[in-house]
This record gives sequence, C-alpha cells and structure tokens, in this order.
Amino acid sequence: MEYPKDAVREALLNAIANKDYSGGVPNQISVYTDKIIIWNEGQLPENWTVKNL
Repeated sequence: MEYPKDAVREALLNAIANKDYSGGVPNQISVYTDKIIIWNEGQLPENWTVKNL
C-alpha cells in the first residue's frame, strides 16, 4: 500500500514533537502490508480526551 508522503511526514513530525522526552522511551514505528503504526509514550494534556480531539 502506498501512503501520501505529506501525511507520513506529518505523522512522524507529530510523534517527534509530542514525545515525552523525560522517560527515555523511543518512538516506535511498525510497518505492515495494510497500515503504518507510529507510537510514542506521550500523553494528552490534562483534561483532554480522544473524543475531544
């Protein structure tokens, strides 16, 4: 599967910019045939929920 270059760049930049650098846990990128998962240990700001996003 091919992904838009700009979308992948934005996802990577968000993972780097919003990472919690105090814990030392690296960002993780998993590439599958049907998806890409980009994960970091960062958390939403206090009082924010995924629904509010």
